[in-house]
Amino acid sequence: MKLEQVLLFKNILLIILPVLLVFIVMNIDWKENLSKAGESGADFVGRILKKSKLNYFNFHSIQKFLKARGAVYMFGEMATPVTFLLVKLLAFLLLFMVGISFDSIPAGLILGVFGFFMPDILLNVSNSMDNDTMLSDIKCIYDTLRIQTKAGVFLSASLCECYLAVKNRRLKSALLELTNDISTRREIDDALERFNEKFDFGQIDIFCIVIRQSMESGRSVKVLEDLSLQMNDLQRAINMKEKEALDRKVQAIELMLFIGLLAVTVYSLGVEVISSALIF
Repeated sequence: MKLEQVLLFKNILLIILPVLLVFIVMNIDWKENLSKAGESGADFVGRILKKSKLNYFNFHSIQKFLKARGAVYMFGEMATPVTFLLVKLLAFLLLFMVGISFDSIPAGLILGVFGFFMPDILLNVSNSMDNDTMLSDIKCIYDTLRIQTKAGVFLSASLCECYLAVKNRRLKSALLELTNDISTRREIDDALERFNEKFDFGQIDIFCIVIRQSMESGRSVKVLEDLSLQMNDLQRAINMKEKEALDRKVQAIELMLFIGLLAVTVYSLGVEVISSALIF
């Protein structure tokens, strides 16, 4: 690394570190957050995050984000706010060092910032893919509930049948926890709230609202029948997504075939031109 770049990096740190220090002093009450005897580093950081006034670095906000994006389902107890921030910092440092290795501090900073936000991006993409696969399952849930309640089965008992009908593992796991919650605690509102917190998907929000309204009004059959009519729009959306995905695959195959044929043609013409040039 050149001397000028080292000096530039040093100057950047001299600007950033005081700003971070001021931010920490303004947002943390150190009298309350001094490390207690026997407290682990993770507990100490977690306690500081719980008192953070900045939403992005607040313990409860991060915990809610991880739960709603499926990180808790995928990684279990490892998906904690402290671990998440540690991964983000490691990604920042790793990509920053990659950028620095090319003798470019701006590239290092750009890559570092990208690395810091990369875990958020990956979780959002994973959640979006889950939401797409859950559409057909949600329609199946409504159909199952409508048939079961029409037959005189209680709505809470019908949810057990929904668990058996769905295919998405994340939704299946959440439904199992929901039915267990309802059967053991008998507090449907709280159980639905805990269920809803596991997702960031508008259709799940609607599902929880419908179940609450059905339980409160006692007209679950009517509510579900009305909703079943709206499911036609959902089914059309599912079919449209599947058609678009199929069209993209077909276009990709056609593009690869075209590129392959073009490459063969160019190669053949090139060989012929070279052969003709050698003859003359």
